[in-house]
Amino acid sequence: MIKLIVSDMDGTFLNNHQEISEYNLNALKYAQSKGVEFMIATGRNHISIKPLVEKYGIHCSCMLMNGAEFRDSRDQVQKKIPISYEKGKKLLDLLESQGFYPEIMDSDGFYTIYGEEEARISMLGRMRCLRPDASETELEKLMNESVFFNSLIRLKSYEELQERGILFSKTIVFNQDTAVIADTKKKVMELGGLAVTSSYPTNVEINDIHAQKGIALSEYIAERGIKKEEVMVFGDGLNDYSLFTEFPNSFAPENAMEEIRNIASEIIESNENNGVGQTIIRYI
Repeated sequence: MIKLIVSDMDGTFLNNHQEISEYNLNALKYAQSKGVEFMIATGRNHISIKPLVEKYGIHCSCMLMNGAEFRDSRDQVQKKIPISYEKGKKLLDLLESQGFYPEIMDSDGFYTIYGEEEARISMLGRMRCLRPDASETELEKLMNESVFFNSLIRLKSYEELQERGILFSKTIVFNQDTAVIADTKKKVMELGGLAVTSSYPTNVEINDIHAQKGIALSEYIAERGIKKEEVMVFGDGLNDYSLFTEFPNSFAPENAMEEIRNIASEIIESNENNGVGQTIIRYI
């Protein structure tokens, strides 16, 4: 019997317009009405996921920033696993040498130690990867409307991060050149103590080595006496990889990255065709 459903958001539970379809929402609420717990497991932080759950009236626990933070269904922080400040400085220096101007992600903010022009370059790079079909004019518009860009906070220096008590929970960089992405992943992994994943072929997401979805979820169910066989997990990107290797009931939408489809217990309909919702109804 399934007791817990865990789903990634972008590319999985959300459609390509970053919306929750009526079908998926009804399936979620149906499962909850049957006593099945629902959990969000996302690379997003609190400030970028909260408007979404409030818009659709969803009440559930959230694993944020790939496992760097966990919040219960009352939105109370239960655990945080940041990158150390010392390791974070080495990481930023490495990413800068690779041509990136990375943002630092914490629970309720996105931070940069670079100037406005560098921040724009970084954000436009993100938009190009997310919307490769868009024109430069459209990309500028998307950037100016983006929650990531509009909530970006500029710091005078890296040291200000620690002075203000801002945690280095996660960083993410984008590049359309997958060779650059592969080289960056290799060099970051050589630093040691870091989890290196991707939600798209064109990005790199970096967390503390212990901040991984599969590890965080395994600890969560152990505390509650839930067996791995009683959990369903859904995801489409490499930041879901640890979920799929840890849990036997793993479902990848048709649009998932090949590496995820290859290890999924089942490939389901795409995120555009309510794959998660259909599977929930079928199993619950």
